Amino acid sequence: MTLWQTLLIDIGRIGVGVIFLLSTLVDLRARSLLFQLMKQKNVPLPWLFYMGALAWKAVTSILLILNLFTSLAAFALAAYIMLANIVFNNFWAADKQHRDFSLYLFLVYSAVCCGLLVITGLRG
Repeated sequence: MTLWQTLLIDIGRIGVGVIFLLSTLVDLRARSLLFQLMKQKNVPLPWLFYMGALAWKAVTSILLILNLFTSLAAFALAAYIMLANIVFNNFWAADKQHRDFSLYLFLVYSAVCCGLLVITGLRG
């Protein structure tokens, strides 16, 4: 692998880590909205899932940024995103008015999961 390829992979890895670390901070500020959404989706034990999600995103993001256990961190973050994506962006159950936007979000987060799987494969 050339230096240029390694540099691009590292920029992407760090960028994804920083973005999800920032999204963890946003989740802290949007706690009440997230709890309303979890109630709407009938998520059991919302505090447990909220705290678990914050920890999961924060730890995997930091590991990606620091290039520690990169494959495991990228895979774990991809699994979390896909699970959250299925629960919260389930376009197939959305009403007609919100279906297109839910599908769009579902596809965007699915693409992020695929990118994280690429990181997993490159670092594995």
